[in-house]
Amino acid sequence: MRFSILMALVAVTGCAHAMPSTLPAATSPSSDAALRYRLRTEYITLDPQGTELGTRVVTGEFTVTSREVQWTRVTVGQAPAHGQPPASEEHRPFAEGIRYPLTGVTNVLTADFFRDYPATANDEKNLIWDELMFDSFARHHLDGLRLNETSVIPSGDVALAGSGTFTNRRIELTWIGLGQRHAERCLLVHYEALLNHFGVRATPVVVSGRSDYAGLLWISQRTRRIEYGTLVEEVAGTVANIPGSAGPQPLHVLRLVTLERLEP
Repeated sequence: MRFSILMALVAVTGCAHAMPSTLPAATSPSSDAALRYRLRTEYITLDPQGTELGTRVVTGEFTVTSREVQWTRVTVGQAPAHGQPPASEEHRPFAEGIRYPLTGVTNVLTADFFRDYPATANDEKNLIWDELMFDSFARHHLDGLRLNETSVIPSGDVALAGSGTFTNRRIELTWIGLGQRHAERCLLVHYEALLNHFGVRATPVVVSGRSDYAGLLWISQRTRRIEYGTLVEEVAGTVANIPGSAGPQPLHVLRLVTLERLEP
């Protein structure tokens, strides 16, 4: 990920003289036509030395219109290792068919919204929260970005549906140039948020620690809708009150997320 971002920055540096310093206007505002997406997450559990202990893959497909999001397919499975497909997948029926409006989405941060989810379905909840994050960056925080100038957007505490809190310390967006996906000319936007904190409780277990995340978005210049997105997040902390455990255990997880618009 670091190398791909560096290459994009080098490319921008070499051609900046031919690019505008402010974001090009959308040439064809998005319609109500539904777009299909797939969001895939690898949860790679590591020991303190970085040895891979297991990889869990969570995949969701959803459609987006100008009014709402609806999840149509959600599966989970264990993969032999990072970068490999799951040996088998299980559907999560409780997460399929879930829908919410693009505006007024604060209810998806409440316990009531997830009342049909099992208490341990944190990875399935993360699908929705990751989608909201990607959408927020593209829909609400592009205006005012200037080429190669970092913009700090509102940060702070985010409620985790009654199970805890995630605190974004400082979220930064940077428009780094232009690219192409699916034959669409795209705005390339880098984002990052470092030294974040979180605390989650699933009685009796308590998890607390630090999160650092970053990624890149390809946003259609024509429609201002996302064509592709990435997220790399490192989570480190402790897990306390594990039944049968002698004491708190270390937590080291690497999350690798890709979001891709699917062709019709």
